[in-house]
Amino acid sequence: MSAVSPGTRVAAQQPSEISQKHLEDRETRDSVALLLSIVKSCYGPLGRLKMIQNASGGHVTVTSSASRLFPVLTISKPVLKLVTSAVQTHLQQFNDGGLFSSLLSLFMIKISLNLADVNRILMCDVLDYLKKFCMDVLLSRECNVKFDLDFSNIDMMLMLLRNIMGTKRGCSLNDAELHHVCQLVLETFLKTFREYAKGNDFSHVDIVAVEGVSPLKSYFMTGVLFEKRHSEKLGQHLDFIRLQRGDSMAIRCCLVDISLSGDSGEFLDIVFETDTDHTLGDGIIEMILRLCKKFESDGVGIVFCQKVIHPAVQQFLREKGVLAIDRLGSASAKAVLELTGCIPISSLIASTSADSYGYIDTIDHLELGKKHFYHIKSSQSLVSTVALHGRNEEALAELQHVFRVGLDTLQMAVYKKHMVPGGGCLETCLASTVRNHVLTNEEKLMTNFSCSRSTLCVVTQTFLHSLESVATTLDPNSHHFTDNVTNHHWTARPNSSIDVDYSKILVECCCGMIQNDATMGLQFREIFPVCSQTFLKAEAMGMTPDLEIEKRSPRVFDPLQAKLHAFHIAMSTASMVLRVGNFISDTN
Repeated sequence: MSAVSPGTRVAAQQPSEISQKHLEDRETRDSVALLLSIVKSCYGPLGRLKMIQNASGGHVTVTSSASRLFPVLTISKPVLKLVTSAVQTHLQQFNDGGLFSSLLSLFMIKISLNLADVNRILMCDVLDYLKKFCMDVLLSRECNVKFDLDFSNIDMMLMLLRNIMGTKRGCSLNDAELHHVCQLVLETFLKTFREYAKGNDFSHVDIVAVEGVSPLKSYFMTGVLFEKRHSEKLGQHLDFIRLQRGDSMAIRCCLVDISLSGDSGEFLDIVFETDTDHTLGDGIIEMILRLCKKFESDGVGIVFCQKVIHPAVQQFLREKGVLAIDRLGSASAKAVLELTGCIPISSLIASTSADSYGYIDTIDHLELGKKHFYHIKSSQSLVSTVALHGRNEEALAELQHVFRVGLDTLQMAVYKKHMVPGGGCLETCLASTVRNHVLTNEEKLMTNFSCSRSTLCVVTQTFLHSLESVATTLDPNSHHFTDNVTNHHWTARPNSSIDVDYSKILVECCCGMIQNDATMGLQFREIFPVCSQTFLKAEAMGMTPDLEIEKRSPRVFDPLQAKLHAFHIAMSTASMVLRVGNFISDTN
C-alpha cells in the first residue's frame, strides 16, 4: 500500500478536450424549460413547495422561496447559472421578487429561442429599448398605476405583509397564525422605526427560532438573547457590580473582537525568546489574564468576545464574578455594540481606556423551548429580539426568511413608498402600454432599428407574451383576461358552457382596484397561453383610459422599487443570454 500526498497528481495530465455547444441546442432548451417549470410551480398564492436534497442524502430543504431555493439547487448549465446568479444578486439587495425576476427572464429566453428567423442581436436591441421604455413609464409622474403606502393606515400595512407572507405555504400558517405573525412584523417595524425617526438607522433586530411550538406563541422583546454554553446553574441569581450612570445604576461591559484563546494574529510577526519552562502560548495567556485583571479592576461585569475565550481565562473570569460570553459572530457583535455603546477592543497590548466600555441595565435568565438564554437589556437602546415559533424545522426556517422579508420591505418603504398593483395587473398594464406605444410609433421604430415591420411585430409580441405569461402563472387553472379601459388582469374559472359571457362573470380584477359594473361597459380580451402572431391586428389599449373608472385601494400590491429592480435584472439577464453564440468548456 502506498500513500499519496495531498495535491499529488495520480494520473498523467491529459490534453484538453474542448466542448462547444450552441444556445439553440435541444439540451439547452430542455434545461431552460425544466427550471422554468420549477419556478412556475412555486409562484404566487397557489405555488407548490419544493423538496430538495443532494444525491448523497443530507439535509432536506422544503421551500417555495427563491432565496432558499436557488442556493441549494445544483446547476451546471451555463444559461441557468447566469439566470440564477443574477436573481440571487437581486435578492441580496431587496430580499424579494426573485421568482418574478427568474420567471420573466426564463419566459423571455424560452420564447426567443423558438424564433429561428429573427436576428438575435437585433432582438436584444429592441428588447433593451422596451425595457427602458417600461422603466421610464413606471418612474414617470404621469404613471397612474402606482400609489403611495399610507403609514397612517395600519390595515394597509398589514395587507402588504399578508401579500408577502400569505403566498409562502412552507410557513404552514393558518389564518389566525398569519394574522398574528403579520402583526408581529408590524410591531417590530414600528418599535425600530423610533430610532430611524431620530435620524439614525433602524435598530438591530435578532430572530431566535423556537421549534415545536405554535407560531401564535411568537412575541417581541427588547434587548438581545445569548444562549448559555457554560455550566452555571439555571435560574441562579446573577449579581454584578453596578456603577452610577446618570440617574441610575448600570452594569459595565466590554466587547473584544479578537480571540482570547491564545491564537491572536497580533503576534504573528514578532520574534520571542523564552526559557525552557515557558512556551509562547503560556506567555499569550498570561497577557490575556492581565487584560482580564484590568477589566475586573475597572468594574466590568460582562466580557463579550466575538471569537473564542480560553477555558483558563473563562475560569479566571468566573472566579472574579465576571460573566464571559464568547463565540458571538459578527451579527451578534454588531447587536452588542448597538445595545451597549461600547467600542471594540482589538489589541491585547494597547491600553484600554474607559471610553471602550459600555453599559446595560439588566441581565436575566430566559427559557425558550428547551434552550436557556441570557436576556440582556438596556434602556438606552432599541435593539430588540423576536422569539419566532414554528412547528418543525423547515417551516420555521421558511418563516424566519419570510419574517425578515416583511420587515425589510416595510423599512425599504420608508425611503421608497411607491407601490404598484399585484396579482398580475402591473404586467398586463405594462403589456398594453407597450403595445400602444409600438403601434403608435411603428414607422419611427422601424427606421431606428433598421428592421422590417414583421420583425418588430414578432420581437414586441415576444416581450408582451413574456409579461402576460408571468401574470397567468399566478393561477394556471383559470381563464385570464384584460379589459379595454384599465388593462388590469382578470380571472375566471373554466365554465363548461360553450357560449358563456365572461364579462358577466368577472366581478373584480386580481389586485382588487377595479370592480366590474354593467354600466361601465368594459370589454374583455382573453390572454391566451400560446404566443399570438396577430399583434398588428390587436387593439391599442393604453395605460391612461378615456373613460373615468372609480378605483379603490388595491388588496394585492408590491413595492415599486423591488419590482422595478427585479424587472431590470430579468430583462438584462435575458438580453445577455440571447447575445451568447456558443458555450465553450474543457470536458477533460
